[in-house]
Amino acid sequence: GQRLTDKGIHCAFMGKWHLSGTDYFDTGRPAAGWDKDYWYDMRDYLFELSPADRLRSRDSATGNDPSWTAEYCYGHRCTNRALDFLEKYHNEDLLLVISYDEPHGPCLCPIKYSRMYKDYTFPASPNLHDDLRNKPEEQRVWAKPRLQGAPPLIHNPQFFGAHTFIDSEIGRLLDALETRAPGALVLYTSDHGVFRESHQLTDKGPAMYDEITRVPFIARWPGHTPANVSSTSLVSHLDLSGTLMEFFGFEIPKTLEGGSMLALLKNPTAVVRKEVFIEWGRYEVDHDGFGAFQPIRCICDGHYKLAINLLTTDELYDLQQDPAELVNLIDS
Repeated sequence: GQRLTDKGIHCAFMGKWHLSGTDYFDTGRPAAGWDKDYWYDMRDYLFELSPADRLRSRDSATGNDPSWTAEYCYGHRCTNRALDFLEKYHNEDLLLVISYDEPHGPCLCPIKYSRMYKDYTFPASPNLHDDLRNKPEEQRVWAKPRLQGAPPLIHNPQFFGAHTFIDSEIGRLLDALETRAPGALVLYTSDHGVFRESHQLTDKGPAMYDEITRVPFIARWPGHTPANVSSTSLVSHLDLSGTLMEFFGFEIPKTLEGGSMLALLKNPTAVVRKEVFIEWGRYEVDHDGFGAFQPIRCICDGHYKLAINLLTTDELYDLQQDPAELVNLIDS
């Protein structure tokens, strides 16, 4: 935002910022480089709510209350601000970032969305039965409450409903773009996945399995990106900043990590990088139900994935032969 604002691009951010090192909801104070009139982090949202609704907004039971309509949801309010920004400034060169918190827990959405999934069970994958033998010891500690029993059925109407709710909010944005900025480059991605019992692990944390590290990346750029095509080329979030700099016609600063994936958006067979790096470095006593100091460094070339763990067994997986990452080849 700051780099592009300095070059005359109108930049606006609304959604979970999560970067100031304060707490989950952030500060309510606009970060440098973004339009102050449109800044809208989670603390701004909380202070719009009544004290009673603030409590309801963090309680998963609220999802069963028909009075919790879209107007109360953070994602809906983020979309509303984004639509207002597009209405006023669509004729300018702009960067608009919408960082939805949903479907993150407590996975709140209007009840009609969760009711769509009342009889839905997520399809089981082979690694639900991973016994974690020859895997890092901390994974077995993490999974211990579940290693003793049969894998559960993944049935969570509110979790899946929250995804469909945010899909509908993204749809509102795309509809507006069709009329206000039909040629815009749209990029969609996520910060991480969740295990949902894969490898008998929950949520996310110190591991390098695809379920939490291989995130969505979708691009739409009319007249440039071919429709309904997928690419097997490797990309990294490190390449996003360079992509945006090149898109707006600016030189990519040498100080930026990563490069640009603009050529790949035009040609799905283009190669942006030969490998991607993934790291885990957080130190906390407990986060997401499992914590402590477990730094990991990982490299993946699309065929093999190597994870180096500081404290215990390393890991090597052949993703072509073993896409479920069940067989650790580190001693082979």
